[in-house]
Amino acid sequence: MRKWRIFELYYKNLKKPTILNGLVLHPFLVDNKIVWELENPKDLSYSSYVVEGNLEDLVVDFFNMMGIDANDTGFTWAEISTRYCRLSKSDVYINSDLTEKIRVSLENLKSINFETYDGKFYAECFVKDWNVEYIDEHLYFGIHLELHNPKIDNVDVSYDEADEYLKELQYDDDYPEIETNIVDEQLSFFTQDKNLFGDGYMIYNGSVYFYDAFGIRLGY
Repeated sequence: MRKWRIFELYYKNLKKPTILNGLVLHPFLVDNKIVWELENPKDLSYSSYVVEGNLEDLVVDFFNMMGIDANDTGFTWAEISTRYCRLSKSDVYINSDLTEKIRVSLENLKSINFETYDGKFYAECFVKDWNVEYIDEHLYFGIHLELHNPKIDNVDVSYDEADEYLKELQYDDDYPEIETNIVDEQLSFFTQDKNLFGDGYMIYNGSVYFYDAFGIRLGY
């Protein structure tokens, strides 16, 4: 049996179109590969990386139903994913509803505080910008924070002193957790959405970039 015969059967058994979490996916068998076209009539937020992970789950479900061992297909799992679980183009789409939720939540982020071996840090803040990025199995939500009236151990400090503290923060084992805690609410908007986060195989982190009132990067 040709090794792609299994996937011809898989394609034959697919619902056309395939509906996944509200997204409409159209599969096309081309040169022994499945190309997926995405249609989004409900204007849902999504990451193509996560959608492709959901397509991989469909293959796993099919293998389990048919009693097929992926190792017996003649393909590695990486090849299966590349050949049969890819959208025609990569994209991260954030709709207007989610954009507004993020905007409102970041407007409410008016101060930050955390503690390291170098003391307790506090500053009033203003969010200049935000971004979301998918790298491999990681989701990163980043914000650019303009800091005002920084304090260390409740004592007013200059931007130069804050800069030194934040530089040392880079070497603190808890630094990734500190960053993630700052944007925990915004991350939850993504981790609770099946089209934006793959629960069980993805990892999420925050990325925070600090600036003084003059736009100069701190802790860098």
